[in-house]
Amino acid sequence: MNPKPLTPRAKRAARRGERPSPTDDRDSRTLGASPDDATASTGPAEQPKRHKREDQIITLLHCDDGLTAQMLAEAVGWQAHSVRGIISGKLKKRTDIVVTVLRGDGPVRYRVTDAPASAS
Repeated sequence: MNPKPLTPRAKRAARRGERPSPTDDRDSRTLGASPDDATASTGPAEQPKRHKREDQIITLLHCDDGLTAQMLAEAVGWQAHSVRGIISGKLKKRTDIVVTVLRGDGPVRYRVTDAPASAS
């Protein structure tokens, strides 16, 4: 029986004398783990991932004057284009959040209003 060929990352690790990580070789038997280890639960169940930065953006957008994408980006540590993507994609698709775009002199400002948009 021929051994399973190593991935390039596992080969580099072997040359450096390091032990390959479990993701380097998809077969857990080659890493010395027993088949029972994969099914055993070792800790509490993982909680679903919360989108804390998105929640922070929603909270910031409740400002009366509104905020620019650059202001929001600096507040949450994202790029401005990522903030605009969250606003136009996820927030506008959520039925309970209404994002108002304030255009005027200067940069575009975004704000959340609690009232649903009227269908006129």
